[in-house]
Amino acid sequence: MGELATLLWQLVAIDSVNPHFAPERVGEGPIGRFVVAWLRRAGLAVTTEKVAPGRVNVIGVARGTGGGRALLLCAHLDTVGVEEMVFPFVPRIVGNRVYGRGACDTKAGLAAALCVAAAWWREPSRGDVIVAAVVDEEHASIGARALVRHWRPDAAVVVEPTGLDVCIAHPGTLWIAIEITRNETVAQGGIRVDVRCTMRNIVCALRNADYELHAQPPHVLLGTGSVQVALPTEEGARAIGVARCRLIVRMRILPGETADDTENQIRRMIAVIARASPMCRTTIHRLSAREAFAVDTDAPVLTTLCRCGTVAIGRPLAQIGCDWWTDAAVLAYAGIPTVIFGPTGEGAHTTIEWVDSFSLYQCYETLYATARAF
Repeated sequence: MGELATLLWQLVAIDSVNPHFAPERVGEGPIGRFVVAWLRRAGLAVTTEKVAPGRVNVIGVARGTGGGRALLLCAHLDTVGVEEMVFPFVPRIVGNRVYGRGACDTKAGLAAALCVAAAWWREPSRGDVIVAAVVDEEHASIGARALVRHWRPDAAVVVEPTGLDVCIAHPGTLWIAIEITRNETVAQGGIRVDVRCTMRNIVCALRNADYELHAQPPHVLLGTGSVQVALPTEEGARAIGVARCRLIVRMRILPGETADDTENQIRRMIAVIARASPMCRTTIHRLSAREAFAVDTDAPVLTTLCRCGTVAIGRPLAQIGCDWWTDAAVLAYAGIPTVIFGPTGEGAHTTIEWVDSFSLYQCYETLYATARAF
């Protein structure tokens, strides 16, 4: 308990804001160097993977005695921004709660994973425990994507704050931009063209698609998919109409669906509208895509973690769905059976973020027992 608390305190005190949110900050470099030093002092073999300039994944390996499975414990180094926070990197303890940026998302999980790997190195069993501290989960997950190119363990636990339950599914998200521009050749011929008419037709079709998704049978944990349309921006307003409109569309993707399939459905739908509006040019650009996540309910890593967690925590673990995205989707998409599990906390991405320190100890106990049993 003392080692976990000290490590969590040290991690929260390090500024690791993702440079996407604050380019002027130091990024994950300092916390990555701290994790490297900590793992080496603990005796583990350490590998670093350069993902981008100044951004490095840190992987520690605690080898077993041979003949067992390899279990990956994955947590991210980066945090979101600290705007409007007072002393975000000065940890505070109030009762059982530790406050500070990243306390629950997810430096507590990182501390638990590091301590499990260190304990495994001191008293190994047959399999290997691999702990991965990756960059950029809060933006584009370039760290997790780099990780799966070189590491293929038998299973993985992504350590995120789940309240000591196990998350077995979460949705993915597809963002696209739809641009509608006036055909200037037609406009120069004196024909009145207002791209807002085409824009209204597209928005109507997207809203109908959203209605149809909500009418479908829901996923047992995640509900239905959705299509959300941001307010359009209009440029080049003239007497004969608006020359350009741009829509931002966000689609919620469920397990069993892919971002490519979802985008192709949208493209086919909009192509029908575009053919009926030859005086406008409609283009679609993908802005970002994050796949949905799910794990088979009979996966050994899931059944083992639930069994061990019931003993360590003193109650059965609920199998839940989460509405937020994690690196688990990247690992699962690469073919690694993955679950999400972590301590109790609140305030991730807000000005008041905390983690329950006793739940962190229970998280560690569950992960260590899971590694032994798995």
